[in-house]
Amino acid sequence: MIQAQTTSRRRLPTAAPALALAALALVAGPVASQPLERLPIVDQAIAFHGGERYRSTDVELDLCSKSGCYQVRSRIDRDRFVYQVEGTVRGEHRHVRWTQDALEVRIDGKTIEPAPEDAQRWRDWVMERIYFAFLPYRLNDPSVFKQDQDLEQWGDRALRRVKVTFAPGSSTDADDEYAFWFDPETARLEQFAYSYQRNEGGLRFRRLVNYRRVGGILFFDQENLGVNGREYRVDQITPEFVDETLRSISRVRLENITVRDLDDVAWFFPSRSAAIAEAEHVLSATPAPATARNGSPSSPRSPTWPARPRKRSSRRRRGDVDLKSCQRRVFALHFRRASSRNDGRAFSD
Repeated sequence: MIQAQTTSRRRLPTAAPALALAALALVAGPVASQPLERLPIVDQAIAFHGGERYRSTDVELDLCSKSGCYQVRSRIDRDRFVYQVEGTVRGEHRHVRWTQDALEVRIDGKTIEPAPEDAQRWRDWVMERIYFAFLPYRLNDPSVFKQDQDLEQWGDRALRRVKVTFAPGSSTDADDEYAFWFDPETARLEQFAYSYQRNEGGLRFRRLVNYRRVGGILFFDQENLGVNGREYRVDQITPEFVDETLRSISRVRLENITVRDLDDVAWFFPSRSAAIAEAEHVLSATPAPATARNGSPSSPRSPTWPARPRKRSSRRRRGDVDLKSCQRRVFALHFRRASSRNDGRAFSD
């Protein structure tokens, strides 16, 4: 942030503060805006990349780089969310599931109870993989402050630069600083950079490539460049600095992207296959349909469902018993069981 510095402690006449500020502006030139919670260019970028689709979808994808791949799942329904990341780190297989109500951690298949002082570290580990994959969605979080740094020339393009900082205590890396560059016409995110102080510190710069829209959300891969050292800050990033100082580190790829609406039955199960597997199990236990004397199948018999908490009509459904109808029936049973526990959760493991 550019700050005007005074060379004297002399007090200004009380009758002319406005004139003094005007004169300072003429001498010093334009001053960067103050950090704000909302900026029009960021609002436009979120709308361009997905808008409301971010807030009401179930997304699964593989996040891959030279260190390996992580299976990432983000399920958001307005203020309710389930973030799940699974992958291997230094020979240790991690499965972390974070909701607005709970944090579940499994290491090599065994559930552990994180100590209170470690819970935020695990949430940060999940968010590190969610945050970049769904940019620029999280840039309007309450703890994020944005500063418009005007247009900046990159090659033959002028891009809108925005600096981002975080409220103290909002995460274990709240002192990290970010910069984002947007197309001024479409508001598409073109590149971003961040400096961090953890461990030996460093600076990373990511160019966005291979844009594709899946289920109404714009996804992209990232060319990752960087340099290590606590002395580097995002304010140093210029086209010349990138060319002369940064080196190529990796390419971050998003693969096997699936985007579902929330009315899909799989939303209510811990994995994509859980509902299908249970429905197929029910189908396999369904007696074969009776055959009429003319050789044509008669109406199929209903599968044997678990006992229901209230009496239902004995009328049987006509037509084929297909997988989708079984999924809906299985979901209804699970939802009633979750509701009967009165714990307010719609998701069960």
